[in-house]
Amino acid sequence: MFTTGSKLFLGATVMAVVAAVVYGLSTGGSSGWLGVMGLLSASLVLAFLFGVNYYTHDGNVSAMSENATLDAPAAQPPVGRSMWPVVAAVAVGAIAVGAQSKPIVFKAGVVVLVAAAVEWMVQGWSERASADPAYNAGLRKRILHPLEFPVLAAAGLAAIIYSFSRIMLWIDKSGGPVVFIIAGALVLFGGFLFAAKPSLKKGVVTGVCAIAALGIVSTGAVMAVDGQRTIEEHPTTRSDNGAACALAGEGSGTQAEVDEKGSQAVASKSGIAITLVLENGTLTAHEQALPGTLKTVTIGRGNIVNVIFKNHDAEKRRLTVNMGEFTQVINGTTVKQQPKACTTLVRGKDGSQFLSFILPKPSRASTQPYSFTVPGVDGAEIGITVP
Repeated sequence: MFTTGSKLFLGATVMAVVAAVVYGLSTGGSSGWLGVMGLLSASLVLAFLFGVNYYTHDGNVSAMSENATLDAPAAQPPVGRSMWPVVAAVAVGAIAVGAQSKPIVFKAGVVVLVAAAVEWMVQGWSERASADPAYNAGLRKRILHPLEFPVLAAAGLAAIIYSFSRIMLWIDKSGGPVVFIIAGALVLFGGFLFAAKPSLKKGVVTGVCAIAALGIVSTGAVMAVDGQRTIEEHPTTRSDNGAACALAGEGSGTQAEVDEKGSQAVASKSGIAITLVLENGTLTAHEQALPGTLKTVTIGRGNIVNVIFKNHDAEKRRLTVNMGEFTQVINGTTVKQQPKACTTLVRGKDGSQFLSFILPKPSRASTQPYSFTVPGVDGAEIGITVP
């Protein structure tokens, strides 16, 4: 038996199908097909609604039912108020803003929208699961709490960690350790107070933790907007490798600082391709798993090469990798480039240093040969062949 709602949806479905047929016969081209597809899509939606309405019989209850006043949908209590529609609206706004600004805002909006939709649907279903509000509330908790608690805990922890990182990056480098020690002492003191007063009300503990978390997040947000302090780039031997790597002694400025603070010992490392040893003014190369010494080594193009330089002489020395010479035209001017890489100064007798580099071009592409050299030591050279 068709109810009133079912008849209306059925009639609308038939009309949409007829309209699609008429529109398709009267209009040609791509616009005609577009209109037909739209009308057929509408007919499918109306047919689905007709099926749902027919199955539920418009929510009508038979007059012969003994519990008509209890079973009828109209007799059920209305669904309570919910914050999820507002959250979903904010998420839709974030999606619109993120689509034109930052991808992270767009992604966050999608996640929040999906979460709000799930929460809203489960709440709407659980509140009408039975006539007992307490049972309905417990049903919702059993379904959503196993999902909500881990997600909220992870999100809250991520917010606190991010906020604290913004605070530490904003304050001065010298004041960072002091702030870190004070924050740790406050956390330890708060934990001691909570442990010493086991009878303390749960609401007090929750309130103190909430205020502390809110203070960290708000302070972190303000400092993130203000921006982090200027962090100078840590000096390396590559900061001015075109000049400093050709020096036998310490360079100037940044290079001098690097040489002064450079490590003089190398831990056991995997993937060492070549060990170069300077002894009595002679540079020798030793490849892994190959006996004897080499005066020329072969290195694969584009591979990361890890070498160790050991200085057995009395003077401080550095190992330099001469990466050839290449000609490049820049703004109509021919410029020669001679890239280099080098270690810091290695003290004599027992010093060693690690060096990693890449040779992206074959030997034939360079006008000068590739080689390992030790500035200040004549004849200390190992040739490099790159196929």
